[in-house]
Amino acid sequence: MEPCNVSRPGQRWRLSAAPGRSEQTAVQNDLAFRAGGCWEITACAEDEHAEVGVNYGCKALPRPGWADPCEANGAWSFNANLTITSVMDGKCLQVDPRDDTTVSVASCTGEVPSVAILAQERLRLSPPIQQQSSAPLSAGPAMGANKVVQKSKEAKMKAAMAGGKSKKKKWSKGKVKEKLANLVMFDQATYDKMLKEIPKAKLITTAIVSERLKVNGSVARQAIRHLEEKDLIQPVGERSSSMLIYTRKIGAGD
Repeated sequence: MEPCNVSRPGQRWRLSAAPGRSEQTAVQNDLAFRAGGCWEITACAEDEHAEVGVNYGCKALPRPGWADPCEANGAWSFNANLTITSVMDGKCLQVDPRDDTTVSVASCTGEVPSVAILAQERLRLSPPIQQQSSAPLSAGPAMGANKVVQKSKEAKMKAAMAGGKSKKKKWSKGKVKEKLANLVMFDQATYDKMLKEIPKAKLITTAIVSERLKVNGSVARQAIRHLEEKDLIQPVGERSSSMLIYTRKIGAGD
């Protein structure tokens, strides 16, 4: 997720219906890549945390009485309660809590995911943001000798508990790994960089493309397939759906 910048095509969206009325809606971005992709559940997956991408172009909204999930994996409902749900399976759009980067769908919990709030704000809706607060515990005034003794015991217990908590927190902070803010969709600059740099690499894998372009794994795999379609790279050895290994296209003079 990045700060909003209206000058970037990858952050501008077009809706096929007005938001807030739960109508079937397609959401298309403004990128030149594949004529602007639409939100779509990847591979029509129905599992929890199925990934959502925009690298597959756009399709028509589902016909009445549709039965094939792939007819509805690109249709969404912008609801009055600020959630965005998939027409395919009714799950809510969210930023995946497992990496705070990937956009996915999951069972609705009643909470409004941050990605839905951002999308609705871009459409000039004002979501009610509620912040939880917890009041600190306060000890009453000491009155009398007995209460002074009791307060002393509580103070010792709190000091012992605070010491244990502080040590535990210090231990865990030393093991925190910095999260990568990889892109979940192509912008124009990243797409141009892909066409310029990746076809020159001797070894091309999902991990290498992800690291060079700073995109997530799903976008990296789509980039490799796109370059193969344009005949800019070639596979190495036998093809495997689980491990994509490619190299630069060898010309007659190489």
